[in-house]
Amino acid sequence: MLAGMPAHDASPPGRPTILVAVAVDASSASGAVQAGADVIEFRPSTPSVISEFRASHPAVPVYLAADGAPGQIRVHPPGDASGLPAGSPRRDPPPPVLTEVMLSDLAGARAAGLATLVDADAAAAAALAAAQGRTGPDLAGPDLAGLLAIIAVAAWLGADAVRTRHLAPARRALDMTASIRGLRPPAMAVRGLA
Repeated sequence: MLAGMPAHDASPPGRPTILVAVAVDASSASGAVQAGADVIEFRPSTPSVISEFRASHPAVPVYLAADGAPGQIRVHPPGDASGLPAGSPRRDPPPPVLTEVMLSDLAGARAAGLATLVDADAAAAAALAAAQGRTGPDLAGPDLAGLLAIIAVAAWLGADAVRTRHLAPARRALDMTASIRGLRPPAMAVRGLA
């Protein structure tokens, strides 16, 4: 089934895709961490909201939109790439800057040396619109199966991060893809003996 899919570039090896959640306040950010997010992107951001969140989750990286660089988010404060939460499958710090790319542009962006972020919700909505022959922002949103497929393909192709509001199913899809890629042990191994 995966034979026709291009092989991922495993450089650097051992780096599962991180899960980014958008939050508007410290409470929603805390809920996102509980649901499986590795990184929080605050929109909009204020120093008081970030401080309140960091007081209860000091090890969770916080990203903000990069000034003057559309499509990029940066670790806040600059240069602080503290470790991911204890339950995260990715043990090394996240990239200090992530560049948002379309799934179709992922391979080229990685070849150019960019740390990549795929907005899975936007990609799934665009794919659904294309399949239904619609355009514009009036879409109701993607179906969950399509969204999870995009998340799994992005992780398989080596995206550094994916962003979604569907955190719990996305976490399961990322963990499964990391297990298939050999980047983390499966949650349960069953071997049938005949």
